[in-house]
Parts: sequence; C-alpha cells; structure tokens
Amino acid sequence: MTALVAVLGLLVSPALSALVYWDAARLGRTRSACVAWAICVGVISFAGFLASALAGGALARVYLVWVKGEPIVTAPREILGLYVAVGLATSVLALALYGIDRGRARR
Repeated sequence: MTALVAVLGLLVSPALSALVYWDAARLGRTRSACVAWAICVGVISFAGFLASALAGGALARVYLVWVKGEPIVTAPREILGLYVAVGLATSVLALALYGIDRGRARR
C-alpha cells in the first residue's frame, strides 16, 4: 500500500512541476526562477506523498483517535485514501505557496 502512494507521488509531482514551470515561463519569469519554483513544488509534493507512506502507522493512529473517536477497525481503502489525501493536501499547499508568490510578482 505504501508503494502505491509513493508511485502516485512520482506521477503527481512531475505533473505539478511541469504546470508550475509552464505558468512561470508564461508570466515572463527568468529561467532560473521557473526552474527553482518547479523544483520546489515538485519536491514538496513528493515529500508529502513519501511522508504519508513512511509514517503511515502513526498517521493511521492519529486518524483513529482524533477523527474516528472510537476504536473501530478501518478498511484498507480508508487508510489508503488517508495517505493519498495527505499527499494531495501537501501538493495543494505547495501550489498555494507558488500562487502567493505569483500574486506578489504581478503587482
């Protein structure tokens, strides 16, 4: 299950990096800024997927205690969805950081 999350991170991260590079180049940023932002977003995105895959047991325990509230056995699909959601949330956070900088650069 953790390998599936890491593979998904390997698919999502380059796609986001390409999107950020394309947008930064479209805005007329320097080549080094385009590459820096693309690498930054890609690394943060992949790190989110990798962290959720590696710290899966602790993440599942936090989910069981805080969200579920009562000790109920969870389905493997639910835990997989949790890992993917954490990776996607980290990716959205990385894109939001780029978007904030993008907004400041347009002024």
